[in-house]
Amino acid sequence: MHRYALLMAIFCFVLAACSTTRLEEDYGNSYRLANQNQILDPDAPKDLEPVTGLDNRAAAGAMKKYIESFEKEPEGREAYTLGVIRE
Repeated sequence: MHRYALLMAIFCFVLAACSTTRLEEDYGNSYRLANQNQILDPDAPKDLEPVTGLDNRAAAGAMKKYIESFEKEPEGREAYTLGVIRE
């Protein structure tokens, strides 16, 4: 009788180990939903017309300022001080 109960308990544990949990069924859904919710226009790749909004002078000026922003050293501090006070 004890042997039958032991075998039944082992069978129940093995059967429970093989089942899927709610977490396994939903694994990755929140990532996929967050990724898809960040897409403003899902049909944008189908539209082949050029984007308008900036004329060439404004776009060139913006690009020039963007590139120049990487060339300047930060003023007043060294690049990697991490809050260390020097006397």
